[in-house]
Amino acid sequence: MLKQNKFILVGLLVIVLLVSATTFYIRYERSNEISEETQRLFAGEADGVTYTDTVGNPVGLEQYLGKVLIVTSWASWSPFTTTDLTQLNDLMIKYDRSKVVALGINRMETRDQAQRYMTTMPEFTNIVLVIDIADHFYKSVGGYAMPETLVFNQKGEVIEHIRGTIVKDNLEVLVDSLLEQEN
Repeated sequence: MLKQNKFILVGLLVIVLLVSATTFYIRYERSNEISEETQRLFAGEADGVTYTDTVGNPVGLEQYLGKVLIVTSWASWSPFTTTDLTQLNDLMIKYDRSKVVALGINRMETRDQAQRYMTTMPEFTNIVLVIDIADHFYKSVGGYAMPETLVFNQKGEVIEHIRGTIVKDNLEVLVDSLLEQEN
């Protein structure tokens, strides 16, 4: 009888572990899905969507295919903007820009608003700051937290979607692993 109860208990434990692993896998895969809209953004087919840098030069996401791309959202109204952009800027010191690029995409602010806000922050020389007046990118990736950071591999596939503030060390490990996979 005791042996039979142990067998049943072990069986239930195995079932619980399998269900937990399956649930984790499904949730993880969903968090890394790239929407059709984002795929079109990389292909340059987004109708009427234009991104510019803070000076007004056009920026297209497709120009970064073949590189590891880190894209984080930011806005003057977000209390996490300075911390996230500073961490990302510091991280990018380590990497060759021909292999890794970081973009900070502003959410729904004009270039003038973004520039005024940037005068209150340190200079971010290692990040391409982008203006998205229509908030198109954030919406296309299913954004609901602030900030949201996506890491794309060299093929333009979402490898990680971070909802909330970034952790520089974790991001560095991820980027290093993507660069190692390329070699």
